[in-house]
Amino acid sequence: MNKDLLDIYTDYLICQNKYATATGLSSLLDGQISHDKITRFLNSEKLDSKALWNFVKKDIRNIEQDKEGVLILGDSIEEKPYTDENEVVCWHFSLAKVLIGSILNFSRNEEITCKVIDDKYVMFEDQKKSLSAIASLLLQKMGWTATQVQGPLFWMYEGETLSERRERVEQEET
Repeated sequence: MNKDLLDIYTDYLICQNKYATATGLSSLLDGQISHDKITRFLNSEKLDSKALWNFVKKDIRNIEQDKEGVLILGDSIEEKPYTDENEVVCWHFSLAKVLIGSILNFSRNEEITCKVIDDKYVMFEDQKKSLSAIASLLLQKMGWTATQVQGPLFWMYEGETLSERRERVEQEET
């Protein structure tokens, strides 16, 4: 695996706000790397979320073991109509022991609620949505400028945020 090209390509995917293409990356690099080379690289191996995790896992584990190091990873992704679900980073209610049918309260206004309808989504104002999408919408209505938020930080169940609850549940299970 060409680690330098993988690093460049992943940076491109992170900063790209529209469709990512080999031609687009080549153009961004002023032709220093041809689009054909990028295409050959992408076709040479299965490059998915799992492969990326395996590539960075050793570094992540080293950071975890460092007593002074801190690594914070969000557990939600911004929904886009043209992307597949990420199998590594995804929120699931079952991880926090929240049952389907449970009512969640918005932490900034507990009168605002939503209902868990499956392991990843809730019903809010008669629409199936992610926690992050609803939290972002509600926070923008309250004057926040952030467009991407981690929904589990803003929704509560039985007196604790979902992020707190998931952390507690994981600690109890170890």
